[in-house]
Amino acid sequence: MIVQRSIYAGDTPLFSDFSVAQTGPMQLTISGGTFQITGQARIVPGVKVPAEFFNDGRAELLPDGKRARVWLQDRVTKRIKDKSKRRKVTGNTLLNVTAHPNKDKYYKVDLRSPSDVVMQVQTKNWLADQDEPITNDLTHILIFPFKVVPGTTDLSGIDIEVFTVLPGFPDKSAEWEV
Repeated sequence: MIVQRSIYAGDTPLFSDFSVAQTGPMQLTISGGTFQITGQARIVPGVKVPAEFFNDGRAELLPDGKRARVWLQDRVTKRIKDKSKRRKVTGNTLLNVTAHPNKDKYYKVDLRSPSDVVMQVQTKNWLADQDEPITNDLTHILIFPFKVVPGTTDLSGIDIEVFTVLPGFPDKSAEWEV
């Protein structure tokens, strides 16, 4: 069963519109989508930010019009350290899941970004007596590790947690407290 594990982007530019569906008894389909990393910035009152910062891209006004996101920059070179970047994956990715005959098997799906413009869907699987393969250019976990036990013939009985990003903040309700 697909379970959404969601966070809210809040004031950050974090964004993801990938979706995952079970499209067969032992198959998942990951839709193409867009992912935007947050970059490194500080949120400050907009009135404290010099106008040239907005003009040359070192800052941007937040939707409330009162605060600004100012990108962190190197003290010496003044180069922006890490600005928000948006990357896209086109097309769907099929993940055909198989059970090992006598060992637990784990699956995980990551979004990898080996460069500023490229994003790839990477599926991993490993057996219970092995370590998860590590990739140094991980951008975002899309499907958290899930276990497939020997003899599994249908994923609908397994909680498959999919990481989602919702825009803005949660609605104010009795469930949420600051």
